[in-house]
Amino acid sequence: MPFPSPLLEVSVPTGAEVCFTRKKTQMQNLQHNAINPNADKAYVLERNCRANYASECPWAREISYEQYRENWLTDPAQAEGGFWKALLESMKDPRTIAEIIKTQSGEIVGWLWVAFHGENESFIWADAQSIYIEEKFRRKGIAEYLTE
Repeated sequence: MPFPSPLLEVSVPTGAEVCFTRKKTQMQNLQHNAINPNADKAYVLERNCRANYASECPWAREISYEQYRENWLTDPAQAEGGFWKALLESMKDPRTIAEIIKTQSGEIVGWLWVAFHGENESFIWADAQSIYIEEKFRRKGIAEYLTE
């Protein structure tokens, strides 16, 4: 059997490869903006509260989201004193990723917070603290892209 000539070989991408390439191109059009603690605080707190509510156990979600939100935002151990304080402290580390993700037109897609731990260069790990994707943008691979 003769060795095939490289000039005659044709590479046809599979459906999955075409889909991956299209998704990767779409994701490259997203803008990553560092969180501005003053301007973005209300957005980040609200979205983190929504994510917490969605991940609560069923009995904790027996109350309405509005009641849960009121409790969460006024609990010093949750919003201001816990979550927000931890985010701000984490942002002092230049390795931290704390970003609002937007489309090129400026529409908010979601937000991401990843903290890094460890001082020994041979053992540093990332901890995805929070991620939130707006409903309109879900099921498009954005969360996967952000955590790759």
